[in-house]
Amino acid sequence: HRYNEFKLRAIMSEHKKTITAISWCPHNPEVFASASADNLLIIWNVAEQKAVARLDNTKGIPASISWCWNTGDSVAFVSHRGPLYVWAISGPDSGVTVHKEAHSFLSDICLFRWHPIKKGKVVFGHTDGSLSVFQPGSKNQKHVLRPESLEGTDEEDPVTALEWDPLSTDYLLVANMHNGIRLLDSESLSCVTTFSLPSAAASVQCLAWVPTAPGMFITGDSQVGVLRVWNVSRATPLDNFKLKKTGFHALHVLNSPPAKKAVSSISPSKNHYTSSTSEAVPPPTLSQNQAFSLPPGHAVCCFMDGGVGLYDMGAKKWDFLRDLGHVETIFDCKFKPDDPNLLATASFDGTIKVWDINTLTAVYTSPGNEGVVYSLSWAPGDLNCIAGATSRNGAFIWDVKKGKMITRFSEHGKNGIFCIAWSHKDSKRIATCSGDGFCIIRTIDGKVLHKYKHPAAIFCSFFFFVQWEKALSVAPGVSMKYWKKLMQRRADQLMQEGNDDVIPYCIATGDVKKLVNFFTSRGQLKEALLVAQGALEGNIHGPQISSINHSTAPDNDNIETLLHGVCKELAEWYFQDGRAVLAACCHLAVDNTEVLAMASLIRGNELELAVCVGTVLGESAGQATHYVLELLARKYMTTTTWYECPAKHSLISPFNLIYADTLPTLQQCRRMPINIRSYKIDFVFILIEQLSCPDWTVDSVYPILDLLSYIRTDRLILTKCSEDRNELLILCGYIGALLAIGRQYSSIVPALYEYTSQLLKRREVAVPLQIEQLSVELEAWRACTHSLNKGAEETPYTPPMEVQKAEYSRLLSRMREEPLRGLQGPDYVTGSSLPSHSDVQISCFTGLRIQGPVFFLEDGKSSISLNDALMWAKVNPFSPLGTGIRLNPF
Repeated sequence: HRYNEFKLRAIMSEHKKTITAISWCPHNPEVFASASADNLLIIWNVAEQKAVARLDNTKGIPASISWCWNTGDSVAFVSHRGPLYVWAISGPDSGVTVHKEAHSFLSDICLFRWHPIKKGKVVFGHTDGSLSVFQPGSKNQKHVLRPESLEGTDEEDPVTALEWDPLSTDYLLVANMHNGIRLLDSESLSCVTTFSLPSAAASVQCLAWVPTAPGMFITGDSQVGVLRVWNVSRATPLDNFKLKKTGFHALHVLNSPPAKKAVSSISPSKNHYTSSTSEAVPPPTLSQNQAFSLPPGHAVCCFMDGGVGLYDMGAKKWDFLRDLGHVETIFDCKFKPDDPNLLATASFDGTIKVWDINTLTAVYTSPGNEGVVYSLSWAPGDLNCIAGATSRNGAFIWDVKKGKMITRFSEHGKNGIFCIAWSHKDSKRIATCSGDGFCIIRTIDGKVLHKYKHPAAIFCSFFFFVQWEKALSVAPGVSMKYWKKLMQRRADQLMQEGNDDVIPYCIATGDVKKLVNFFTSRGQLKEALLVAQGALEGNIHGPQISSINHSTAPDNDNIETLLHGVCKELAEWYFQDGRAVLAACCHLAVDNTEVLAMASLIRGNELELAVCVGTVLGESAGQATHYVLELLARKYMTTTTWYECPAKHSLISPFNLIYADTLPTLQQCRRMPINIRSYKIDFVFILIEQLSCPDWTVDSVYPILDLLSYIRTDRLILTKCSEDRNELLILCGYIGALLAIGRQYSSIVPALYEYTSQLLKRREVAVPLQIEQLSVELEAWRACTHSLNKGAEETPYTPPMEVQKAEYSRLLSRMREEPLRGLQGPDYVTGSSLPSHSDVQISCFTGLRIQGPVFFLEDGKSSISLNDALMWAKVNPFSPLGTGIRLNPF
């Protein structure tokens, strides 16, 4: 695992209710267990991204779970007051058993921990602040070591964190919500050290030992994101780092140091690793305890607001910090009126977050604890305030920059407020709608202006209107030209707001282009197509405005161009979604796009359908139909249906008989001798001569190479033909790479170059290609097409050097012009956009998990995506494994 790359690896969903506890397997880093409020316990395999075992009835909601360190594949779990259950997942004793002693507790259990060294030793932390220790062969200790201040009282002080000392068999660290941290001796039942927090208001949520620094541990506060570093020899913290404004949820210290990061060109003065969520505090400065050497450890930090990060304690900086977003359902979202880069969201988790949509990070977070926030509304102008509506705390105004609530409104009492709107006409007015059936309009200082009673609870939105309706109603009295201008201004305003009310305004004024652009910008391509089609058919008319030398007739040429553009964009959307047939339908729905329709079907591997469409379209799609027939001929290639015909330099098949003139009989073809040596003398020599010329092009060599690729496989793979086979495969690989560049098959270009290089290493051949030159060409292609290769976002962009531009230009000069329009770009078959199969297959091209359909190569083990297999076969007919076997993914 490379710690300088942080990506969401998997989302696995089986639990229907809240997950209450998780635990990683100490023996297998790919396995962990999770428990939830629906009495369900699941064992997960991260590598396979699936549940490998599940226990459907835990007889209560598990409060804590933990793998049994010394008993193999067993997970223990406990709820409320016990008992402790042990689930053996596999083996002869699989099933659930009850711990013999750990039951009948007097106080609910918060969490428990197995001892990592002493087999069977376990400790429980309770809500009353006490501990229970069980050890085979020793007396059980229930509800002991309660904080001294609680002795003799009924007060509760839940145990929030509990960890055994990794260097001792008896010591353990305990944190209570109110009484802080203690180091306890479980054998003598005594307190070794009581640690002092800097403030009485501070409380500890989680703690973790630092494996690389004996006696050192860290804690995370529950209210504020303060990380504290401690040593058991000292009662006060060595250092305190305020990392975030929200409290910790969990902590873990990595056992191994992260890998070194690559040298970056970014200025070291900027903390470019931080991608903050709720507002993160900059790296702290050295404290008064800088004489102490802090451990070179990395702490994984999880926060109450859903944030997660990796903190370098030695360097005192974040290697990574990212908010995972709201931890509950989002009910409302709105863009900031004067800054479209800021989006505010309101959630069930009781917070409002403001997101920077460019960096996909939360830049501000409200204090929280508001129950449910149902609705929000930005203040007009640059006030930088948000009004929020809650389920139990009325309405409020939150100052975003200051990070605090500045006003609250409680006119609705305890009733939930479902909608709130801040007037953008009069910035002093705010309206709220509540479950009490009232809509209240007030000033920002709390003075109620209007109170409307509705017959039922109000859940609908409430809008403030500028007096547009009145203006538009009297505008025709001035002139229709003025009315149209006013309508267009109103439409522009509504478009900026993203308001659907713009639709009737555009239709009334006949502004088809504006309405099409509005729908297109929102991704509503079907609606955009409907509008353009309706306008072209004369169903959308603008107002008749008479003026001298001014015609109001619609510009059909422009509308037709608009229609074609929308159809093309919708077709591309369908195609990228793996729906090639619908993409072809979009092209066929408008005139003069037969070739593009055929190209969509070909690139989607709908070959039989493409032949049918091409036959109906006739001469206009003749060239594309011929190409499809060639691919279909390869698809149905078998020893009984294919025969080589050297005299005609072609092949006999059921599909190319359509274009055949007079061909020899079947018996004549069988009697014709096929000598691979004659092919080499006649054709390979010619190819090598061609490639030796400095100005050779793909067009000059591809026809001969294409003919040679139809040599019978059983002859080609003979041992005596190994040298000839190697030369042919090298030529096919290299020319295939150039064809792939021309067709923009970016995903297979590196694989084709690597394939050619590996074949050149096998043995010395007469082909005029050098491995070094192949590397130069590949790097030039990568540098000059960086923006086209997605996956390139993982590496910083470096502009190509002049020598690389020259090399890439030389490559392009050798390319053949693609005879069929629309074939450029990757193939997408049906199912390409679906998630990966549960049986994980890794591409031998990229080393990445394959998404969508998988194609297995002839060894039965190696696999690539079906899309890559189709593109490869179109530019190089032979298998990527270099065996000489033909590839047939069609």
